[in-house]
Amino acid sequence: MSRIVILGAGVMSTAFATPLSDNGFDVDLVGTHLDRDHVDAMKASREHPRLRARIGERVTPRQIESLSEVLATPPDLLVVGVSTPGIGWATEQLLRHMTGRPPVIFLTKGISDSADRIEILPDLVGRSLAQAGKDHGPLGAVGGPCIAGELAVRRQTSAIIGFRDEALAADWAARLSTGYYHLSATDDLVGLEICAALKNFFAIGVSVPRGRLAEMPAPNGAALHNEVASLFNQAVTELARIVGVGGGRPATAYGLAGLGDLHVTTQAGRNSKLGVLIGEGLSYAEAMAGPLNGETVEGAIVARSLRAPLAAAIDSGQLTEADLPLAHLIVESVAGKAAFKVDFAAFH
Repeated sequence: MSRIVILGAGVMSTAFATPLSDNGFDVDLVGTHLDRDHVDAMKASREHPRLRARIGERVTPRQIESLSEVLATPPDLLVVGVSTPGIGWATEQLLRHMTGRPPVIFLTKGISDSADRIEILPDLVGRSLAQAGKDHGPLGAVGGPCIAGELAVRRQTSAIIGFRDEALAADWAARLSTGYYHLSATDDLVGLEICAALKNFFAIGVSVPRGRLAEMPAPNGAALHNEVASLFNQAVTELARIVGVGGGRPATAYGLAGLGDLHVTTQAGRNSKLGVLIGEGLSYAEAMAGPLNGETVEGAIVARSLRAPLAAAIDSGQLTEADLPLAHLIVESVAGKAAFKVDFAAFH
């Protein structure tokens, strides 16, 4: 029987296990040290407390102490599904416990803190493993529009799996797809991962008008959909430019990985919530100390990581300041250096 190991028992990792189980894979869902309560709950009730959904029949929830035992025999596929700040910790676990050369796919979204270029997480982890002399298999990722709560209850979902080897990506897309989970394949791993990380970042800016609406009511009840559409279009345009500079295909930003994922991310979640709070007049620091206290907002982490590589791209002439007005506005807003005031004349 084919076996898959998932590191991380958060909402997305647990939801991702559902189609794997339905496709006949035995899934070891190994929680991090932060997932203990979730793992205990799933062992007791077969339900994830945050997803409020039952886990797949073939899913076995396990505490982190079992990781060495679980990986002693190489699985057919290893999935990294920790939060963005946990990627360093996850790399240490792979160094200590991974055996053989199973393919590894990342659900974790983000970019490295490299000062001179945009580096995707699979490349960051691969570089760290190589520097430590650790042999490993091909590294890939899954991206595209997917709300964990919907996937967990088998709502129709379309996403993308990427490896630099397109045949490998196509093979796993076929093996993991179900009647409700539809995976397409790409060899543009860089474009896929930049989109996966930056859609969280751009969702902050696109969501700002929703926060301002309450303070500017119109007699006819008019909303701010026109403004949101303008911001959305600008976000996708800038995303394509950044993908190109990062070494991916700009066209990837106009598909499920970019445009599609940005759309679903602006509908709900912590990144869009931060944008709404900024629209309501809170600074980034006030939002994180108040309504979002204790939450991990991946888009804000990306904003901090983007500052240096975007500056390097501008210094080298690959981009200009005028190419990225929305990106700069989000970066400066998160850094607390500027209020979120849009110059729409600089767009499009």
